[in-house]
Amino acid sequence: MILSKELYDHSCPSYKKVIDELEQKLAATQNEKEIVGIVMKFSRSFLTPKSYWDYCFKNIGRVTPYHLCNDNCEVDCTFWEKVCYGAIERAYFHLHYDDKWDGLCFEGQMELYENKYLKLTDFQYADGLEGWYDHSDQCISYPHNFLKQCLRYFEMKTDHLPTKKVIKRYEKMLELYPTIKAAYGNVEEWCKLLIEADDIDFFKDNVENRLSGDYLNVRLWKLYLGHLKERCQYKSLLQVYSKYCRLFLDDLQMKESYKEDLAKYGPIKLPWNNLFDFEAANRMEEKISDVEMEELLPLDRNLCAMFYDTYQSQDFALPGPVIHYILKNASHRVLRKLFVSCKYFFARKSTPICYGVTKYGTTSSFENENLILDGSETPSLFLKNTFITGFIDVDSHMPRNFISSLIPRISCCEAKFIKLNCQILSFDELKFLIQSGCVVDLYTAAGRIMDEKNNYVNLEEIMKFLPNIECLRLCGIKVNANTAHALSKMKFNGKISYFSIVWIYGEPFDPNEFLKYCIANKGPKLWVNLRFKDMFNIDFVRKLDSIMANLDKDNVVRFI
Repeated sequence: MILSKELYDHSCPSYKKVIDELEQKLAATQNEKEIVGIVMKFSRSFLTPKSYWDYCFKNIGRVTPYHLCNDNCEVDCTFWEKVCYGAIERAYFHLHYDDKWDGLCFEGQMELYENKYLKLTDFQYADGLEGWYDHSDQCISYPHNFLKQCLRYFEMKTDHLPTKKVIKRYEKMLELYPTIKAAYGNVEEWCKLLIEADDIDFFKDNVENRLSGDYLNVRLWKLYLGHLKERCQYKSLLQVYSKYCRLFLDDLQMKESYKEDLAKYGPIKLPWNNLFDFEAANRMEEKISDVEMEELLPLDRNLCAMFYDTYQSQDFALPGPVIHYILKNASHRVLRKLFVSCKYFFARKSTPICYGVTKYGTTSSFENENLILDGSETPSLFLKNTFITGFIDVDSHMPRNFISSLIPRISCCEAKFIKLNCQILSFDELKFLIQSGCVVDLYTAAGRIMDEKNNYVNLEEIMKFLPNIECLRLCGIKVNANTAHALSKMKFNGKISYFSIVWIYGEPFDPNEFLKYCIANKGPKLWVNLRFKDMFNIDFVRKLDSIMANLDKDNVVRFI
């Protein structure tokens, strides 16, 4: 039997009967198309457990265009396209989601399934954020186990400063997540906490995902129906009713409740072939309304024509020195508001605010608050007294002194993410970029950081400016006998997940003190990567390797 014995044994008698008929039909054939057709036909009349969908897709996978490339494969290819598309949509309607099924789809169908973005407490793209197709703030707006990583990814990829509203919601969701996980064993409390997230899609996705693996949890089904009704989700309510009644075939009382609510909240379009009489009487075809886009009025360029003739004549209730003090000490968030509120403020403090500086284009241009760079152009053409608030990303195609030529054009840097690939800069220049203490991710690959005497910089001198560091990747750094002691005494706010230094110069430090630093500041998983120059003391390296093995081997990956 394809269906698990436990699910079969606890099903109602009428559902057992239709399952028996389904199993007999599937056992009578080995033809892939027939098997797929049998499952699809069953799913048009009854709620279908995931084991049958797995069996269905297993057989769809055997009928691929690659196996049928001959002069007569047109019909088979058409079968593949239509059935695969329809099966994925229908399985999702039956509450089942499995990302391994997307491998069955080829180009025209990939978008359909990959865009089934579910707001689950177990984050959908936790194994690779590059799979996150939408860089909006939606992934930090609901509780899940990858919230912090998503915030960092969002901050690196967005083209504007995250609003306080977005950050406030993120913090609330971060606090709510462990509470939801702790309540999983109490289905009533769990549902209430899902509702607290104030995101109906999050609530639906998690309840339906749980029901997918616990089809016969009547209590959860009824809680789900009750919450949908309370929140006026009438279309979803009626759809869930229709699914419940096609699994619990003998629950006549629920069927009667469904009939009453359908009469009250219907009509609705339902995809079942075996409609009940009251469903057929309340059936409708969904209509798609046309929405006309309003034409945007063209910008009147004369609005700015009198700017410099008028800003100095404006009167303010606050005395001049107070306004000067506000301007001088304002954060970039406050400056944004001041610049928007009145042209006077920008005239008095002409500090353009740039969220990110990066290199992705062939010409220099702005994309929202991000500056797209072309290394061949003079920095003065696109930067002047600029305030950078988000990230700096300089790739290996830029001149090796590019960041040095850029720094004189920057008034302030509070970037959280700094990636300097193949750049040569002084320690003073690096300090200018990191002295705000905001940096959480610092990357200096294949470059050099030298002090005023053209020597490599001691690690602890850099770490002084990185109280919030979470990901550190440096190249060409010096250590000394006091380095580990200095690190273990420093106070860090962030929990570090990646600590990599390539080409370490200098003299041995205390391995036990370095281990102490790692234990005190590591996140849930720490990757340590230390590579010493050939002349480094080999006995010290071996001792360090042995001592670092005391870190939790399940959570730490290390290369020394």
